[in-house]
Amino acid sequence: MLFSCAQRISNNEIKKSWWLYGSGYHIKDALRFDENNLKGDIIYENNKPVAVITYCGKGHFRSSAILEVESIASGKAGTYHDKGPR
Repeated sequence: MLFSCAQRISNNEIKKSWWLYGSGYHIKDALRFDENNLKGDIIYENNKPVAVITYCGKGHFRSSAILEVESIASGKAGTYHDKGPR
């Protein structure tokens, strides 16, 4: 039997951590969020929307959370990894 268990993470929790680039669509090498660059599920750079957060969570078999994003312009997906409190 195959199943998926993941704990979703809120925007408040996303803002408490910094995120290191993993693969795919690249915004920056490291992301740190606040009220200016993360509104709802939209990521902003220079006051322009650049990506949508499609998933953020932590599975039972992962030591850290992952952040999955999708480019608004191209639709390309990317992954970032939680590196703990800022």
